[in-house]
Amino acid sequence: VDLVGREPRLTLLVTSRVVLHLSGEHVYPVEPLDENSATALFSERAQDADPHFRPDPADKAAIRQICRRLDGLPLAIELGASRTRTLTPTELLGRLDRRLPLLTGGPRDLPARQQTLRATLEWTVDLLDREQTRDLLHIAVFTGGCTLEAAEAVCGTTIERLSALIDHSLLQHNATATGSRYAMLETIREYAIEALERTDRVETLRRMHADFFCDLAVRTEPELEGPAQANWLRSLDDDHDNLRAALEWCFGGGDAELGARLVGSLWRFWYLRGHLAEGLRWAERALAANPKASPSLESKLLRAAAILAQQRGDLRATAEMTTRRLAVARTQGDAQEVAACLNNLGLVAIGEDDIRRAERLLRKSVSVFGEAGEDASFRARIDVPLGNLSWVALIVGDLMGAETFASESMAIARSRGDVEQIIAMTLVLSLIRIQAEQFGEAVELVEDAFRLADPLDSKTIFCTLCTPTAILIARKRNFERAAHVLGKRLALRDEIGRPRDWFHYRVLEDTEKRVRRELGEETFLEALAVGARADVRELFESTLKDAERPSFATG
Repeated sequence: VDLVGREPRLTLLVTSRVVLHLSGEHVYPVEPLDENSATALFSERAQDADPHFRPDPADKAAIRQICRRLDGLPLAIELGASRTRTLTPTELLGRLDRRLPLLTGGPRDLPARQQTLRATLEWTVDLLDREQTRDLLHIAVFTGGCTLEAAEAVCGTTIERLSALIDHSLLQHNATATGSRYAMLETIREYAIEALERTDRVETLRRMHADFFCDLAVRTEPELEGPAQANWLRSLDDDHDNLRAALEWCFGGGDAELGARLVGSLWRFWYLRGHLAEGLRWAERALAANPKASPSLESKLLRAAAILAQQRGDLRATAEMTTRRLAVARTQGDAQEVAACLNNLGLVAIGEDDIRRAERLLRKSVSVFGEAGEDASFRARIDVPLGNLSWVALIVGDLMGAETFASESMAIARSRGDVEQIIAMTLVLSLIRIQAEQFGEAVELVEDAFRLADPLDSKTIFCTLCTPTAILIARKRNFERAAHVLGKRLALRDEIGRPRDWFHYRVLEDTEKRVRRELGEETFLEALAVGARADVRELFESTLKDAERPSFATG
């Protein structure tokens, strides 16, 4: 500082393990290597270690994954590459679940701290004070990083101490759409979690971690069908790995009841994000681990399992669990639960092609919701069975009835701010307009649905949006583009683990047959593959722009 003060035109380039916090300092963090630089370094060092090293395509793919697993850290990459004398890249990758025991053997002429990755980390951590060291170990309980709120609640840390760990390059700060997040490189976290597990605080921290994320899920649950739905979904996306870790702890001997509460609050997140199989596994595990759950908790678990099973196409399991839930509801005299169960059994009946029974169950659900008296929040839920009655009416060709039910459901959903239900009813109305050959209005409705769905970023909803979009563009005789949309729909359906869905396939069946016939089998299959690879937003935007043009073919 004195030198710069005497020589104002002087610029100093200083390398340091930690930020200096001096006047006039401009910090340029040395980031980990990008993937191309990392793989080039690995290959160069591997050839230094073994002049016969010639990676084949499988080796090159493994090297890319190794470099990602090693966080792009040059020392870790160099130590890993030295192992190619005795391991192939694929074998090395398979042993990287625990990095530190493997990343040793640096040149003996270097300082000891540069001969193994563990020694480097030990040297770095030894330079921290006691509070900073404690925070480093405690923050390792998080998987995939954490928010400031989570760090303060679980670890008892402060902004100042987090800042110190960032200065020491042991913690990374990222600004996201939902706020600040703090994370460690996985190599650092592996060291910290090993150290944490040697302390008597590890179980206490894991309990606090699970408690925090259970409370977060319970607070979030009602927001997942309201106007702020998109923001809350992104928040849960950010902490998905933490939620998984909390559930593993709960069902691995920690607290099965806490895990059940967490599962009961997350089903809509799993549904909207397309994690159907994962959510169903957790729901089944929660039910098995809580044979004596309270009626309210059992009902929540049965609801989660039944809805996720239904989305997976398992109607038998859906009916079984919904019937159990209905019995609990009737025993407890819970009219809202009874109405919800009748609605869900109506959906099972639709899936089984028993349309009369479906209509009867859905009308009974509407009736029970309508008998709510002064309970406005209870009565507002009537939009769900009304919406499902609109699907039934559409199936049997009652366009006037379908529009009446859909419009009524839409009005209630708007009053509640339930974006998902608004989208569903917008799609019903678009299909009604298509049937009535009112194509301009149909295009506007699909565009409205896409605009609402876009911020939700839900594969499940995008998959549903493909139905009217494919029908519209096929009516315009753009059969290749229609096949693209059908291909995207199939790809999304496979990604979320949903088999052939009962309603949308019935609506789409004639369109799919026509597109296949018009294009010919080979061209049709090629177009499906193109659509499957397309970006979903770009595909929708270009298809709807094409659909806005006025000429439509009827029939």
